[in-house]
Amino acid sequence: MNGRVVEIRFREGERVRRGDLLVRLNDAELKASLVRARHELELAEAEVKRSEPLLPMGAISASVYDSTISTLKIRQSDVDVVQAQLDKTTIRAPFDGLIGLRAISVGAYVTTDTTLVSMQRLDNVKLDFAVPERYTPYLRNDITVSFRVAGSSEQYIGKVYAYEPRIDTGTRTALLRAICPNPDGRLLPGAYATVEMPLQTRDDVIFVPADAVIPGLDEHAVYIIERGKARYRKVQTGLRTAGEVQILAGLERGDKVITSGLQQVHDGTTVDIDAGPAEPAAEHSAEERS
Repeated sequence: MNGRVVEIRFREGERVRRGDLLVRLNDAELKASLVRARHELELAEAEVKRSEPLLPMGAISASVYDSTISTLKIRQSDVDVVQAQLDKTTIRAPFDGLIGLRAISVGAYVTTDTTLVSMQRLDNVKLDFAVPERYTPYLRNDITVSFRVAGSSEQYIGKVYAYEPRIDTGTRTALLRAICPNPDGRLLPGAYATVEMPLQTRDDVIFVPADAVIPGLDEHAVYIIERGKARYRKVQTGLRTAGEVQILAGLERGDKVITSGLQQVHDGTTVDIDAGPAEPAAEHSAEERS
């Protein structure tokens, strides 16, 4: 609805409830049109009342009576149209939320494209994020995700409730949406978040520090310690995180892996465990990370 602002009923930064009046536009012309439409409706109703007893007497034809009924319906529609336009001159809060900074003042002429004020609902926030295409077989609703926002070390928890059933052709990723409770309003819409989402849980998975894995053209390897000596061991790797690598084959539980000084180590090198930086391979339930 286009019009001139005649009243602003909110204060910046305050909380409002659904239905609260925020802005009122000039409605003088529409109110006059509504009065006229209602008078015309009253005349049409009176004409119908006069015509009703005349029809059984044959004093008027059925077509004349039908015309008065049609006119009555048209006048009622005219009233409804003007009332609907009049309702648009009052802008009310569509939901409970927090008012931001207003972008208009009393006397400003606004259109349907004019921003009046920002308003946010902060009791729950939605989290949009994407995962690589290769992880799409693991996507499902109700996955619990954890995330952090820029400028804060606090970890927040959300739950996926929907995802886009297609792959973005430009980024080769799938878009997911989670919802997170935000009772204290500390999370603000539009913030950048770093998200961790478990795609699958596996038991008895071995992870070793990434520094312990020796990359090769066709194979990967680690050095383990057996009877005080370093032994070259080919391994098959799986998932990678920022600091760890999953070992699918080549290591057993309890194997001790050398994690530093690999440039000075070769197969058969004597290793002093107390002095060296060797540590056991970790075995635990691991979560895949996107």
